This record gives sequence, structure tokens and C-alpha cells, in this order.
Amino acid sequence: GASLFESNIKLQKTDTQIIKTIVSEAYSDQYNIDQYVINCWNAYRQKKKTIVINLNYLFLHFHTERVDELIVHSLQRTEDDLEVHRDSNMITDNVFKVFPNVESLIIYTTSMAGKYSYQFDWNRFVEIICMSSSWKQIKVISMRYNDDAPSWLFYLWESNRKNMKTKLAQKHLSVCLKQAKNTLLAGSVSDFLLLTRN
Repeated sequence: GASLFESNIKLQKTDTQIIKTIVSEAYSDQYNIDQYVINCWNAYRQKKKTIVINLNYLFLHFHTERVDELIVHSLQRTEDDLEVHRDSNMITDNVFKVFPNVESLIIYTTSMAGKYSYQFDWNRFVEIICMSSSWKQIKVISMRYNDDAPSWLFYLWESNRKNMKTKLAQKHLSVCLKQAKNTLLAGSVSDFLLLTRN
């Protein structure tokens, strides 16, 4: 679908509060959410098969109101390869609870041009995704800032390839690193890790 942020629609504080209320199912009389809306949301989340999480969009548009905390732990944006906290930029298990039948998960971990990244702890990530048995494929995408500067995912893969493959194989999962043209920005390249169930 079309991006909310390309349509110049501005979310108001009440909008974000309603989103938090519906997603967390913490209903109250404060916002008087119609039961029809709740029923539609529940039907939607049960049937949703593909989820796209853009960490940069969350940081830019939902971080102030802390809506992002429903999806990820403590967003931390960096311009370098500094280590981040174990739970920084980590999806929560709430993603799989809200969307119990998701089969495909796509996570963008950089800004569009790759200048900013949202790195996370790989071992912790594996722990989280193994809490769900519904997904069949997960794609973690990182844009390259320029052709001479591979993404953080590339460096992660090059330094931990053997251990990553071994740990996932024990859980009947496989992983590989691929490159593709950045569809969001002409002329640039993205690295992505593709995880699949064996």
C-alpha cells in the first residue's frame, strides 16, 4: 500500500494513543473505540501474512509518542559500527502475538540511503524469532551508504558466517546473505539476510 508518510498525513497525539490502545488491547472508555473497529482490527491481524517493519520510519514518526515500543525495544540510531545494547532495535515477541499467523517478516534496518543504521544483537534476534512457529521467511535488509561501504549486515555476516549458520541449523533454519538493487533509491545497493525454515 501507499506510505502514510509520502501522503503528507500528520498523525495527531490522539491518533497514536488509539494505535497504542488497539495494538496492546488495553481498551478503556477514554477513547471510546467502536466495537466494529476492534472487530476489524482483530480480523485483520489474524489474516495478515506479511509484516514489514521499517525501523527508520518508526524512529522518525513514532518514537516521540513511544508507539515504537509496541514493536521494538529502545530504538538506537547510529552512523558507525559502535556496539549497541543487547535489546536495542530488537523486535519484541509482541509482533508474533499480535500477528499470530504471519508467514513473512521484512525488517529494514537502515535509513533509505543507508546513512543511519539500527543494528541489533544477532543472538538475541534468533531467540526472539524462534518464539514463533508461524513464519516461513524473514528478510533483514540494510542499505549501503555507498558502494565502497558495505552495510553493517555485510560485516556481521563476514565475521560470523560459520557460527550463524551452525546455530540456525540446530534450530532447523537456514540463512544466507544476498545483494540487490535498492528499490527505494535508484543506483544504490542493499544487503539482506534471508532466513528460511528447512
